[in-house]
Amino acid sequence: MPRLRPFLILALLVWLAGCAIQRPPTGTASHIGPYPAFSGRLIVIQPERRWQVEIDWKAATPAAGWLRLTHAASGRIIELTWHGDDLQLSDNQDPAHPHRSISEADLAAYGIAIPPRQLAAILLGHMPAQFRPIGPDRWEAHLHGDIIHIAWNGAARRLTLMDMLHGNRAILLIGAP
Repeated sequence: MPRLRPFLILALLVWLAGCAIQRPPTGTASHIGPYPAFSGRLIVIQPERRWQVEIDWKAATPAAGWLRLTHAASGRIIELTWHGDDLQLSDNQDPAHPHRSISEADLAAYGIAIPPRQLAAILLGHMPAQFRPIGPDRWEAHLHGDIIHIAWNGAARRLTLMDMLHGNRAILLIGAP
């Protein structure tokens, strides 16, 4: 037993050191936010065109929120609200359907690859489990056949979302609340 004592003490110290290191589970915390409400700009860069809109965002939890996108050049205003799975879209240039239900698949047709609940979680500092870290403040996920990369620049308050398969990029510049 005396010859085993140094080994047991060393094993106990290694075990205790391992218990003392707190590692957050993958897909839970990030250095983003929290940003429950803000105004800013959204710049979208696609292979065939570029455009930008003003964005107003309010989502205290991922479960419910509201966003408004304003395209100053055309005067178009789109508002999206969500409560759980219920998504409602309004478009000032579609007077026949001022408020209509929309699915996450329909949002994909608008070029929105990340559903609002997931984006709200990201902006509140909780990276969804589908995203795995690929570097400091960088994550990747395979969503609906797309490869999505996220990069965060905290100093600039800039969140970049990249659709690697289609060459689309969205840059969210977070301004004042």
